[in-house]
Amino acid sequence: MNTLESASDEELVRLYQSNNDQEIIGTIYTRYSHLVFGACLKKLQDKEMAKDETMQIFERLGQAIAKSDIQKFNAWIYSLTNNACITRLRKLQAEQKHISPWTDKADGEIDDGYSEVQNETELQEQKVRWAVTQLATEQADCIRLFYFDNKSYKEIAHITGMIEGLVKSHLQNGKRNLKILLSSKSNNG
Repeated sequence: MNTLESASDEELVRLYQSNNDQEIIGTIYTRYSHLVFGACLKKLQDKEMAKDETMQIFERLGQAIAKSDIQKFNAWIYSLTNNACITRLRKLQAEQKHISPWTDKADGEIDDGYSEVQNETELQEQKVRWAVTQLATEQADCIRLFYFDNKSYKEIAHITGMIEGLVKSHLQNGKRNLKILLSSKSNNG
């Protein structure tokens, strides 16, 4: 049996950080590619886009590992994947905004007021997502997992390696900090 295959995720990270051996990335790919793909598919809702994002994540994985302080690899790679998908969705949204001013009403679309409500909802969602990025890492991870990914306290504890009480504390503090951030953002524009 290969020593890389029997090493823990955290041991692989330390090994990679010390010698940049690409075989280690291959071992991590074998262990995690299906999980990363599943998370991408859930977030992006498009199989081809999820495949593409999974490959891009693993292409950049070595650099990300080299410059990160990774305590719990499975939580770290989940967070990395989630952030990569959010970035991709934002880029897609920005690209569509460049196109849509020319296509919205040209297609004979009837303005029934729904699109205004939808835009307001999207704007609110963007504000919330922005505010989450401003939280401490543990709070942001717990908020994303609980509210965006519908994970239970127990599931979050398993994913992050925290005890359930700490998950609850991060959620409570994160919610309080989100309220503060969102109220100051709405007051400032």
